[in-house]
Amino acid sequence: IALDQTNGCVVLRIQDNGRGFDLAAVSPTSAPESRLGLLGIQERAELVGGCVTFSSSPGKGTCLEVQIPLKPEVESYAG
Repeated sequence: IALDQTNGCVVLRIQDNGRGFDLAAVSPTSAPESRLGLLGIQERAELVGGCVTFSSSPGKGTCLEVQIPLKPEVESYAG
């Protein structure tokens, strides 16, 4: 587990060398119960302007990286 600040973002990285899984098996077209946890993480990150990346393969472990901007983007308003 690593928590860093880089390029104006807080970056959380969780990585293991465990069993891993097939990312295609948890795609949007897969059974909902097989992807709810990952979908929840992604939705929460997006709510605060962040993004999530997942990488995994069977037998190789998994890496989850969440990037959250420190300053929310503000739309310019001319008026």
